[in-house]
Amino acid sequence: MNEIFLTYLRKEFVVMSFSTVCSYAKKWIDFLMKNTSGIRNHCFLLKHLICCTDLLQNKQLQLLLHEILPQAYCHLCLMKQYSIASVVAEVIFYSVALLAAYSDEYDRETLQSVWNKLLLPEVCMKSAHFNLCTVLVMSSLDFDCTQHMQCLENSLSNLKENDDLSLSTRKQFLILLKANLGILLSHCQPSQSEMLLNILIAFHLENNDLYLLIQSIFRHSRLTDAYASKVVQPFFRCLLLNLSLLTDENFAQQKGNVGIWIRENVVGILSISNKSYEDELNSWKIIMSSFIPPSHHTLSSDERFCQIVQSICGRGYSLKSLPVSLRVALFCVLISLIPCISSELFEIAIESTLSIMRSDTKLFRVLINSFKEKILKKYIKILLRCGCSNNYSKSTQILVKEFLLSGCSRDMLAVKSDAILKAAVQRPLIEEEYYFLKPLCDTFDEIHREMNAGENSALRISAEEIFQHVYGLVSPLDCMDEIKLSLFELSLSMLLVVKTLQDNDTTVTEEEIENIAEHVTNADQLCKALCKHPDRLIGLGIISEQMSQLLKRSILWMVKRGKLGHIISWKYVKYFEFYDESNINEIISIASVEMLKNLLHSSSHDLQPSKKFALYFALAKHQNEEKRKLLFAVLKDVLEIVVDIAGRDYLTAIDFLRHILPVATGSAYERDFVSFALAILAVNCESLSSNFVALRKTLSLLLDKKGIDEREGGTVSNFTH
Repeated sequence: MNEIFLTYLRKEFVVMSFSTVCSYAKKWIDFLMKNTSGIRNHCFLLKHLICCTDLLQNKQLQLLLHEILPQAYCHLCLMKQYSIASVVAEVIFYSVALLAAYSDEYDRETLQSVWNKLLLPEVCMKSAHFNLCTVLVMSSLDFDCTQHMQCLENSLSNLKENDDLSLSTRKQFLILLKANLGILLSHCQPSQSEMLLNILIAFHLENNDLYLLIQSIFRHSRLTDAYASKVVQPFFRCLLLNLSLLTDENFAQQKGNVGIWIRENVVGILSISNKSYEDELNSWKIIMSSFIPPSHHTLSSDERFCQIVQSICGRGYSLKSLPVSLRVALFCVLISLIPCISSELFEIAIESTLSIMRSDTKLFRVLINSFKEKILKKYIKILLRCGCSNNYSKSTQILVKEFLLSGCSRDMLAVKSDAILKAAVQRPLIEEEYYFLKPLCDTFDEIHREMNAGENSALRISAEEIFQHVYGLVSPLDCMDEIKLSLFELSLSMLLVVKTLQDNDTTVTEEEIENIAEHVTNADQLCKALCKHPDRLIGLGIISEQMSQLLKRSILWMVKRGKLGHIISWKYVKYFEFYDESNINEIISIASVEMLKNLLHSSSHDLQPSKKFALYFALAKHQNEEKRKLLFAVLKDVLEIVVDIAGRDYLTAIDFLRHILPVATGSAYERDFVSFALAILAVNCESLSSNFVALRKTLSLLLDKKGIDEREGGTVSNFTH
């Protein structure tokens, strides 16, 4: 029956009177008992009619369903119309369960007797769908379900697909099972839960829609503790068990076989109930310390494998909503599966692993810290190698950094650094070497300020080795290609680390100090040149994103070296037009009000307006009101500059006027400022109507002006109105 037609009929069924509903129900039940053709559609009509009416208030309909419909069920079984009989059984189950749940007048023995009428045909006891209905009926009536669950288990082997997909008993069974999973599993033994869940998982894997099953589970769960332990945890246990069997195909030998490890350890831990949080965490520490990940792997392209990996990566639900025990399990499985995951899923798996870690950073760092040194180093190298071969994955570098940061001693960090350095040297391409070194340098950059004097020596020596290696890759800086500039940026960050560690280490030698001092002097000169002449980088073909990063690193270097005063001068500011907006904001944020004030009052008459505009615009948008108000003293110059800009880019001029308006209000130039703003709008009025962005900014400017006038009791121009 056409779904569109059924949708229309359902709307009609909802507004029918009780007597009309009863009339149709009786007519269609009679048809089922007297005919052999056309009964399929009548059965569907009856089902939708019952689901769309208020059964609780319709006593006549209840009587019809409980007295006459069971006879129709037995007749259909006698005629071997088992698929249609299953639909009828589901209607009767619905009517019994609804009364049991919501009626104050129901008698459970009476309702049980209604269902018992369906037990007469012996063939029904072989039907998994019928036995499922029986379990749900007995559960709704608070009867013991043990015997009925056993009948259900025994009948599962009889589930067969039918040519008529809409009336397939297997499909009906699965839909009913999925809709009532929480209720059903609460009456199951662990082995029965596993059997039912595996049937559901297998069905959805066949149909390539496993995510729909997960959405269904999480839609009904609300993740109460009871639901999590009875449904969610067993579901993921079965999911991982299926994953382990598919993973076996990627390993020719048992050593390093992730599938066997998942089956024997991960699934094993999830199977144990009533285990304390501390005991479970200790179990994870033990199994993660004993498993040695495979160095070589075969990527799996099996569609079922890919579906399950997507599912444990959070497709259809939020990973953060899972109980801690499941998050730990999925984290351990994901990092162990990294070598087996294809490039299509690699980034998703890494991002999901990071998401799980961020849900409780402290917990997962403790877990990683429990890994044996040999295993931890192997994980790090595997992650870097796989990340490198998957388009130089940045997310993988972040994950490696988390592994390096995880609560280990500084001596241990030095050991891990040595392992990465040796692995980097073996890479055939300089781009790959940079990829390996980046997370290591970022880790040192993050933690070196936390060092105390007692921890410095080993880490300082390790940092110096890394710096010397990176510097060797940069030198000579005879060309400014992309990789050289990236390595130069890396060398600057490590040079700062080494300098800081040297300053706090009493064991450092005079020779070591002099060696680093020479590098520091060279870096001072180079960063000064980069900040002063960024235009030369453009001439060398450096892309804007990389130039922004390089300038940012150079600015930070000069700030930390106490040389910010060099940048806050027109010699440098005139090149701000080449700077990224975030870099200019960083300079303004770090600079004192006095430094900026002196800059604005110093001579800049020989500069073109465009050379000053970047600074003025950044100041106008800055969050610090005191720094923003510094523009008040140079409004005449600001107005001259915006005149020049408006001739070339009226949209930018409007945006600038919108930000500068609060500063101009109340000054001697306010009238000139507003008149000029309105003139720009008038000249470009036709263009505004076809440019939504410009129109929105214009309206914002006009409304801001109107608001200021009204607050000050002034008048608003006719144009503004």
